[in-house]
Amino acid sequence: MDARTRYTPTTRPLDTDETYTLRGLLTYAATVPAFVALLTAPGVVLALALGALTALVLDRALGLV
Repeated sequence: MDARTRYTPTTRPLDTDETYTLRGLLTYAATVPAFVALLTAPGVVLALALGALTALVLDRALGLV
């Protein structure tokens, strides 16, 4: 950009359709953690199942049952 080129900013105020609403923010705040919880659920179930199996195997191996 040389000295003769005039800079005009491309930003503009947001229209009312483009602003964040409280309802939209609350929906986002509720949806994202629920989605993350759904993604982690299989790992948690697998960890609990493997932990239970390990406890049973150790229980029987040590003769505690």
